[in-house]
Amino acid sequence: QQQQQQQQQQQQQQQLQQLQQLQLQQLQMQQQLQEQQLASKSAAYYHRYFSSIAASCPRLESFHFSEYGYLSNKAIMQATLSAFPYLASWSIRVNALCFLPGQLKEVFGTTLTEFMSQLTTLEILPTSLSQSAIIPELICLAPNLLHLKAKGILLNISDMISPNNQRLWTCRRLQTFHIGIQPCMVSMGRGQKDSRIFFAYLAKCFPHLRDIHIHFSDLDLTLESGFCLLSELRHLEKLVLHTWGEPQSLQDRDMDWMSTSTIRGQRRSTRIQRKAHFQGVKISSQDKEADLQHQQYGKEAATAATCAADAALHQAIWEASTLMHVISVLERLWSQQTIGVYCWPYLELLQLSTWSTPSWVPTMRPELLYQERKPLTGCEM
Repeated sequence: QQQQQQQQQQQQQQQLQQLQQLQLQQLQMQQQLQEQQLASKSAAYYHRYFSSIAASCPRLESFHFSEYGYLSNKAIMQATLSAFPYLASWSIRVNALCFLPGQLKEVFGTTLTEFMSQLTTLEILPTSLSQSAIIPELICLAPNLLHLKAKGILLNISDMISPNNQRLWTCRRLQTFHIGIQPCMVSMGRGQKDSRIFFAYLAKCFPHLRDIHIHFSDLDLTLESGFCLLSELRHLEKLVLHTWGEPQSLQDRDMDWMSTSTIRGQRRSTRIQRKAHFQGVKISSQDKEADLQHQQYGKEAATAATCAADAALHQAIWEASTLMHVISVLERLWSQQTIGVYCWPYLELLQLSTWSTPSWVPTMRPELLYQERKPLTGCEM
């Protein structure tokens, strides 16, 4: 009898456990169903709400929507694309872009491609200092983009300077470029070499840039870094560069190529010092090897490019990033200064922020509105 009672108790316990498991499964199913219904209601709500706005404002060209205390989500993004297929300007919070590379087309199909192809202004607002791996993919869908404003977003520099990167940004007429740059985890050459590739990319891909605002911790501004490559941006009006990495010992000669000061240009001692430094720039065997490597990278990237135009541009970027090319650009700039021709004739604002921005920097362009600012840390960006 005792054994029978024990067996009955065990059976009852097993039945009770099974019942509890069934109840738990039922609760989980109810929660999932509620979440699905809520998401469906949310998507339907946004679609109805945005559609009513679109009906009331048929000529709407710019749109931003966010709810206080709530994060943007995929439903908002989908509803925006559906209700406003002809927007020219779009503002979105970064958490709505938390997709893995390659997922965009899977989620949005051809709708996103058509939407991005007509977009001229894209503003990405961060919830905090954010990274978004799909920004290059998104921008490659926007050939007509003129203004990219994403100051609080960190773009991985390898998406621009890596020789394995076969995709070039298609927005060749880009005028506004506001963004943060995350340095390579494993740099291709660090410091001056990476900076030369970055400056060459901007100068060759976006020749119509007017407004540049960049946060880049490892950006090098010394003479050999290729900063002078930006002199090719003839329409430039605003230049703001913030770097907070390893302190740089900037000297007069590092910025002298951009000077418009007639007093500085007429000083014989300045000209002699400039010429002496230029003649003293020695290209070591290591630098020559790096130049050859850059040219080889350009050939490989050009071979892998999907069209002839991209192939030629790849080649131009990597050739422009060589130290020999930088020296030739400096020689041209210094030669033009002697006859009163200066780079950036339309420049209105210059702001350079490093750990120790020298006091003489404003004297390079005394005609400008110069804003001096303490360097930002990564947390303050």
